[in-house]
Amino acid sequence: MPFQSGDRVRITVSESNRPIVKEGAKGKDKDLFSLPLAYPYMDGLVGKVANVYSSEEISVELDLDALTPILADVHKKSTERIRAKLLDGNNSLSEEAKKKLTDAELNFTPHFVVLVTENDLQKA
Repeated sequence: MPFQSGDRVRITVSESNRPIVKEGAKGKDKDLFSLPLAYPYMDGLVGKVANVYSSEEISVELDLDALTPILADVHKKSTERIRAKLLDGNNSLSEEAKKKLTDAELNFTPHFVVLVTENDLQKA
């Protein structure tokens, strides 16, 4: 496999990278179409390989400062919702545990990770 955890990569989306029928599909499943993992809005995004599960499943942690404006907004709003949920009264944290959280823990920034295939990647 050409990619390893920690490799800097760029996502390159191409319809020519897409198989039409699932490889190894048998019986009634042979007509199932493969769903793409990388979509056009991901094209050009950069990050580092987080994990390589197989050539068809590679997780990439995206560089937050290189997100498109729309993706950056999605990430920002998701982060705000996650932080708010952490502090709302309906979660599993007790009031005592909430008081012990540090500023760094309260103001964490979640990673933005996508799952792609090796055909959707090139070394950055």
